[in-house]
Amino acid sequence: MKIIYSLLVCVLIHHPSFSQQTVFIKSSQVTVLPAADASLAGGLTIHRYQNLDKDPKVFAVEDWRDTSQSFKWNVNVPEKGAYKVAILLAAKNFSSESSLVLELSSGDQKINVSTADTEWDKKFFSGLLRLNTGMQKLQLRLTTVPGRQQPELSVYSIEIATEKTWKKHHTAAESIRARPSWLDKASYGLFFHWNARSQPEQGNAKSYINAVQDFDVKKFSRMVYETGADFVVFTTSWDLQTFPAPLKSLDELMPGNTTPRDLIADLADALADYNIKLMVYCNFRINRIGWKKEDRLIPGKTDSFFDKISSVYREIGERYAGKIGGVWVDDGMGLYPHNASFEKITRLIKHHDKSIVVGYNSWIYPRFTDFQDFYGGEYGITLHAAGAGNPHLPVGGNGYYISGPQQGLKATFCGLLEPGDWTHTQPNQKIPPPSLSADNLITIVREAMKRKNLPVMNVSVYQDGSISPDTYALLKQLKEAVLARKQ
Repeated sequence: MKIIYSLLVCVLIHHPSFSQQTVFIKSSQVTVLPAADASLAGGLTIHRYQNLDKDPKVFAVEDWRDTSQSFKWNVNVPEKGAYKVAILLAAKNFSSESSLVLELSSGDQKINVSTADTEWDKKFFSGLLRLNTGMQKLQLRLTTVPGRQQPELSVYSIEIATEKTWKKHHTAAESIRARPSWLDKASYGLFFHWNARSQPEQGNAKSYINAVQDFDVKKFSRMVYETGADFVVFTTSWDLQTFPAPLKSLDELMPGNTTPRDLIADLADALADYNIKLMVYCNFRINRIGWKKEDRLIPGKTDSFFDKISSVYREIGERYAGKIGGVWVDDGMGLYPHNASFEKITRLIKHHDKSIVVGYNSWIYPRFTDFQDFYGGEYGITLHAAGAGNPHLPVGGNGYYISGPQQGLKATFCGLLEPGDWTHTQPNQKIPPPSLSADNLITIVREAMKRKNLPVMNVSVYQDGSISPDTYALLKQLKEAVLARKQ
């Protein structure tokens, strides 16, 4: 029996409705049950952005308002026992003096969790849910709504495992977490979405191979140094599944998406001359190598796609050991809901260099895994994102969340400096002026520095690696203000 369950880890098997597939609870790790995979009752609906025919991203179920609505999951339990359960949720529009009680049940077994008005958070149910072996139904519902209030709840997922597995999971994640000194000493970084869709300021774009070949890393690194940034996040596989280096593993999956020149190695070396760290952004998606939503119904099929993606991360970790400071993995919403093994990916990246920091972008949601070192915080460049008023990230702290849904992770946040998209994709158009004034940006960065929270500001970049003169001038002002603050 144990052999059968090990072969059926996170398997989704066919039911009359796609929303009622059965999830096999993992005996060796925490299992995710996305809200969008539940049978939804009482008018609950899946987020309008979700389209598994085009993208593996899974969104939350929103506008949960009353006791008539519920979520139901079919699960297959590997062994009889007591299970600890967490929920990723947000709640708003009810009195701060009130709380809502959510109930998770299976048969006559019930556990509860209460929530006040809150932004996205991860909460554990009180008590343990006792489950028998085999097929079970889990139901999540609101037990009461105080008075005449009309709350709005959103649920992304529940996570379930035995207490032993939860403890093992936490211990393993802590054992591989990195806290390099460069990350603790940094003040801010720059995000450059330079990739196969980048456009020049004028004229026709070069082919990706030629653009990579002609990229002037020395000129680019000098520019970064003059902005005062301590590190750079440089994209590779944004949108298109490319990588600016001869990665054998990626060529085997998607021929023609790599380049002869290893731009990442050259850029890391050039930035190192200025004591600036390079972090590599990756967004490899299973649907780009043939995955379809129906594959979730075939035992082990989705896992095989993640194994292929993992081979790319293995090569990145091996190739750039000792060169790069970190790997920024996007998009967690295409990994977490499908029970991808974050532990496996993180260990592969760090195998040859344990100091590499790894983060999985979870957008506005709580972190998706403990197997990471920093939280991406895609909240924009704002005072709120910088941590103003955040009790989990106090003034005078060390830059790591002391509590809350990101507890233990290094705090970072990211957003656009100029209006538009992350990548400059419009041909024959100038990059627009920054959205923030120098005074506003300096105030935000100083607020972040009080908490050692790291802003990662996306700077639009032309295909030749140059940036807008207006943005360059803004960043020079920021550098002067930050240096003055440090002195």
